[in-house]
Amino acid sequence: MELHEILIYGVAALGCFILAILIKGNRQAVLQLATDLINKAESTIQGSGMGADKKALVIAQLQAAGIKVTSWLDHQIDVIVATLNKTARDIMVKYRVH
Repeated sequence: MELHEILIYGVAALGCFILAILIKGNRQAVLQLATDLINKAESTIQGSGMGADKKALVIAQLQAAGIKVTSWLDHQIDVIVATLNKTARDIMVKYRVH
């Protein structure tokens, strides 16, 4: 293998590495935005059985921000909501709030 081929493969590998970091950072930023929007929806829309309305609001706000809501992101929204609900239940049990 010649030096210029090694350099080409090295640059390509570096490009892939940088792209992977950017994608990971972008996903983290999207998840943080989704978490913030979920918290806002929780405080804006009150009442039991309103989960679908809250999720629809979060998805609409993400789309308005130019974010495509894929099946991966849709699932992550459900995971975030489940985590927040479990945390709230744990706090209520810990402090015996009914």
